[in-house]
Amino acid sequence: MTEAPPGVETTDDSQPGGGAPFRRLLPVAVIAPIALGLVRVLLQKAGLLGLWTGTALLVLAFIGLGVWFILYVAGISDRAAEQRRRIERANAAAAPALAARAAELEQANAELAETSARLERSNEELQRFATVASHDLREPLRVVSGFAELLARRHGEQLGPDGNRFVEAITTGVARMDEMISDLLAYARAGRSDQPLEIVDMNEVVGDALAALGRATEEVHAEVEVDDLPPVTGNPAALRQLFQNLVANAIKFVDNGNPRIRIWAAEVPEGWRFTVRDNGIGIAPEQAERIFGMFTRLHGADRYPGTGVGLALCRRIVDVHGGRIWVEPAPGGGSQFMFTIARA
Repeated sequence: MTEAPPGVETTDDSQPGGGAPFRRLLPVAVIAPIALGLVRVLLQKAGLLGLWTGTALLVLAFIGLGVWFILYVAGISDRAAEQRRRIERANAAAAPALAARAAELEQANAELAETSARLERSNEELQRFATVASHDLREPLRVVSGFAELLARRHGEQLGPDGNRFVEAITTGVARMDEMISDLLAYARAGRSDQPLEIVDMNEVVGDALAALGRATEEVHAEVEVDDLPPVTGNPAALRQLFQNLVANAIKFVDNGNPRIRIWAAEVPEGWRFTVRDNGIGIAPEQAERIFGMFTRLHGADRYPGTGVGLALCRRIVDVHGGRIWVEPAPGGGSQFMFTIARA
């Protein structure tokens, strides 16, 4: 039975207005006439009643049974009418509260729609700000970098070892700052909810990501195995960036031997679960969540270069696609990054 709103009463078969009382009466209506007829026959055979006397008593018994049935039905009807009036009174009393509740819900929906519109406008402004800020910030960095290089070329001998080391530190710091600004801009763009979604061939997406990393994979003789991947609904550029970041990390974080990477997908209730497994240095379980934070680094930049934005960008992309991403230890060593995406 469907549950009624608070304050509104309903009826069911267990109440007087339902069919339960009549179902309970049905055996009596069938058994009583049969029992009275048997009693009459037995009394007549025993000689205690004559034919006319037995017939008269049977007729009176039937009349009494009919009167009782009428009174029983009348009582049920009275109780049903009283219950109906009680429910109508209760519903009438609850009507103002329900109307007020409906008005509150309507107002809450209007406020939610307004908040959503403001948030969308704020996101658009943030995207424009990130684009402009990245351009304005990178311009002076290029100026500093250019003059530092010019200084080293023209006056390197006069600067001496210390001066040249200082110029190199300036150039390295500028390059790192430029890389961080670029990654921040990519992170901001990845969070856009208005990105066009389409049916994406994940085999093609992974192929493009590996092609972009072709030189890096050749330099370290990386072995990449890709199973046949299913199509999904998403943004191809964002998904390409997702795989490119994960594979680039799998190539970078290897201490011994050549990187070995395998990519495959498995069907799960929420869609498809993609896995990128490597044979790298691995990630401690207590760091499994922390590594997805902005500018989070588990190792020094001198050992493994990067800004610490790559995995945060991966989580951002997966979040926009309505999935989740996590990391687990890979069998035999290394890590396997897994994320879910809705099926096409």
